[in-house]
Amino acid sequence: MIVDAGRNDGMAPEAELRAAITRYVAALRAAYPQARLVVVLPTLLDTTQPWEYRQVATVLRAVGLEHHAAVVDPSTVEGFAEPGAAGALVCFDGFHPSAAGQAHYADVLTELLRSSG
Repeated sequence: MIVDAGRNDGMAPEAELRAAITRYVAALRAAYPQARLVVVLPTLLDTTQPWEYRQVATVLRAVGLEHHAAVVDPSTVEGFAEPGAAGALVCFDGFHPSAAGQAHYADVLTELLRSSG
């Protein structure tokens, strides 16, 4: 199972965020105790991640590890992101991935999932 969540939750208080993620991951573990669980940390196609994403990532990483999940972070892959989120990987809005960005993200995520065990 892949947990790829939390991008819009960065403004929540950390304790509330941790409680919600813990409930969610615990429910997955209870429903599918033999499943391999992988947590994908939120990231933008930029070399700098917003503080909200960093906060969510910290909580996701901790809760994931507490529940024996593999935790993968696409932003740690060399060449994943472009400085300033400009270029062919990002849409005109400067935030969302373009079609090329989606394909690039899929390639990186596929490799991370394969290498995570």
